[in-house]
Amino acid sequence: MRQNRLKKVIMFMAIFSLMALVVSCDDSSGSGTGSTVEMVSATVEQCPHGGVVITVDEVEQIICNGAPGEDAAAPLVTATPFEGAMGDCTDGGVLIVACTDDGTGLCVEGTETTTYVCHGETGETGENGEDAAAPLVTTSSFSGVLGGCNNGGISIVVCTDDGSGACEAGTETTTYV
Repeated sequence: MRQNRLKKVIMFMAIFSLMALVVSCDDSSGSGTGSTVEMVSATVEQCPHGGVVITVDEVEQIICNGAPGEDAAAPLVTATPFEGAMGDCTDGGVLIVACTDDGTGLCVEGTETTTYVCHGETGETGENGEDAAAPLVTTSSFSGVLGGCNNGGISIVVCTDDGSGACEAGTETTTYV
């Protein structure tokens, strides 16, 4: 209850402060005592990587962007079928390993992510069920923010093949690297 009351007081103070700032910066009464604010793009000489120049009452402030970082190497992703028990799988499956490439095609130590995609269980003795289709594993690169990755990466989708090379509804599992 006290937290809600405190939040309301803080919100009221923030709104009141903004209103006071707007009134002081936008003097429309014609008295000429209001502040002037101007914002323009910075020149290359001022900011080699871009930025803005903000002028308030003839006082200039330059705000520059930082230098761009290096592009990261594309992650390595391997999908290896296996037989027998491994990970949480008792009847074989596919081992998917994703990691950061060290530039030589090997994983940087400590960056590996391992996922197991299991085959279904073997039927009971005397039953002759249908053989399961191999799981579909697709990878695709993305940029931007997705699945906990802030600067792009690769999405790995694993699902049961519906027989036509597409995912059977409800069987998809997506991992982001």
